[in-house]
Amino acid sequence: MDDEMDGEMDTERLSRLKGMTEEQKRLFAMDHSDLIARAQPALPAGPTEILVTKTVRLSSDSMDELEAEAARQGKKARTLMREYIEAGLAADRSAEGHELKVSLNEAVRMLRALARGEAA
Repeated sequence: MDDEMDGEMDTERLSRLKGMTEEQKRLFAMDHSDLIARAQPALPAGPTEILVTKTVRLSSDSMDELEAEAARQGKKARTLMREYIEAGLAADRSAEGHELKVSLNEAVRMLRALARGEAA
């Protein structure tokens, strides 16, 4: 039974060799066990921190706007969403210790009122 299996493996190896160049055949015949033993696992691309998935519910209008802006910037919507969240958190960290802390919505409301000439 083992001889039969060995014969099948040899036939399979020979069929792979038929279409190869001499250089490919030489590389195929080499013993790569030392290279495999010394191989280091590839590091994952991108951030070294672990990214966690969370679900966020947005209105369809907000999602449409986010997707349009992401497309304009050549990014995926999820990437832009992560960037916005990280920028907001960074702004909150930099504002710590300051007496005046206003939400973004409140700041936009006040700026719009000022632009219309209304008192805040």
